[in-house]
Amino acid sequence: MLDYKTIIIKRYALNLSGREIARQIGAGKSGVNEFLKAFEECDSISYPLPNGITNYGIAELVYGNPPGNT
Repeated sequence: MLDYKTIIIKRYALNLSGREIARQIGAGKSGVNEFLKAFEECDSISYPLPNGITNYGIAELVYGNPPGNT
């Protein structure tokens, strides 16, 4: 599973591109960009993130359920 919190912080706090984020975290560029697109289209969550939210909480809000629980 991608580290959603890290991706969001690198994108919105550090203004990094999806390509650079993927390189830094060792993930696929398409996976990072697809998540960022889904995050931006989600009405339930935005940056800055709520205090105490977990990667699973982010996945549930963005995708409707955590990855692996489909």
